[in-house]
Amino acid sequence: MLPRTHFTRWGSPLVNEDNPSPTVDRDSEARLKLIFEQALDAVITMDQEGRITGWNPQAEHIFGWSMAEALGRNLAETIIPASLRNAHLSGVHQFMLDGTTTIQNRRLELPALHRHGHEFPIELTVGSIRVGNEIVFSAFARDITSQRLAQDRLRASEDRYRAFVAQSSEAIWCCEIEEPMPTDLDEAEQIEFIYRHAYMSECNDEMARMYGFSEASQLIGLRTEQLLVRSDPKNLEYLRAFVRSGYRLTDAESHERDREGRSKYFLNNFVGVMEDGKLKRAWGTQRDITERKEGERRAETFASLAYQLSGAKAPIEAARIIVEVAHRLCGWESCSLDLYSAENDRID
Repeated sequence: MLPRTHFTRWGSPLVNEDNPSPTVDRDSEARLKLIFEQALDAVITMDQEGRITGWNPQAEHIFGWSMAEALGRNLAETIIPASLRNAHLSGVHQFMLDGTTTIQNRRLELPALHRHGHEFPIELTVGSIRVGNEIVFSAFARDITSQRLAQDRLRASEDRYRAFVAQSSEAIWCCEIEEPMPTDLDEAEQIEFIYRHAYMSECNDEMARMYGFSEASQLIGLRTEQLLVRSDPKNLEYLRAFVRSGYRLTDAESHERDREGRSKYFLNNFVGVMEDGKLKRAWGTQRDITERKEGERRAETFASLAYQLSGAKAPIEAARIIVEVAHRLCGWESCSLDLYSAENDRID
């Protein structure tokens, strides 16, 4: 096991705690020098007076000071922004008094000061060790400017996405599958799996309004079975087509129910998202085509009515045809027709 040592400059003799006189343990020194010089993080040491005693090549690159310039400088004035210096000095003072620390042995994200005067974000880990009668502080720092920029770009992208979804005149939705679905299940098992495990995880207000809700939050969490009518064979075919297409459909028609149980017809475009070879979720858009479907149904019914009336041989037969058509259009509860028999002076 190597003796505990402390370096004052890269390449200088080491101080051995077990023997306080300078030693020339060249092998140990060479290994430590190689580690610090090749470290991907900036490695900095500071004595208890606040002076920089160690400064590796990454520290030169990150902070802009050469090793020759940095060694011996006051650390707080070299790399700590003015707004944080008092807190730094107070922390060091408190630690020297009673050993209390709030930042050591933790991973921190803080602003740092570059030689040219600009601040930039770093990830920092600080530690300390007693060497003889002195305390030596060490810091490992990493420039995280690129990560912060990536995070900012991602956040801005998410904000744009949220704004687009919220303001879209088209319904946008995401269905999550609680337990990712194996795609090697047979077709019927996959459909059953979707009904059992899929639920609405995200949507916009326009989507909610299509189902009779006022805002998206009221739709979140509803199960597939609550929305997609299982008893309608067309919906089963709709899901079969989704599976057969490799989980990507365009202009696929679905028959669903709103919050009052009324029939709704939608035209859907959606795509499945795979994770580790399993179906995890599906993103889609949909348009309400209920009025169009109702209009088509009425047109077909009236065409049928005209055809049947052309073959009616008596008024009473025509009347009964009209009642049957009215029943198909409106239901008995909302439509009735009185059939009057003048001959018998009564209603049939």
